[in-house]
Amino acid sequence: MKFSLISILFCLCTSLYAGECSEKESREHEAVTITLDSDPDSGMYHVRAPKEFEGKKLKLLILIATLNRSEGKEIALPLAIKSKGDITGSYFHMPIGWLSVKVLANYGEKLCVELISKTLT
Repeated sequence: MKFSLISILFCLCTSLYAGECSEKESREHEAVTITLDSDPDSGMYHVRAPKEFEGKKLKLLILIATLNRSEGKEIALPLAIKSKGDITGSYFHMPIGWLSVKVLANYGEKLCVELISKTLT
């Protein structure tokens, strides 16, 4: 129930911002990375993204995962943005049932700039 509510709110908020962009820029970029934790048995992955890109601040990190049992169905989850010194990003646990993941980093008040990590399989 909580997941459904969060997903609906997320979609509503994202669509409100998307309408305000004169032109949304979306591209794969090497600055957004997903790496396995130093303890591989933990199942934890770390996300890194620049605090700013082209003068715009990081506003939203979205994890997109393709599920194993759902014939290619994708889910999207917002990630908490954490900063420590020059490092900005987040972390997540990858369950066994996920085939692949990627992260979208959105910048600017209107989320008009989107950087996409390489897909991790």
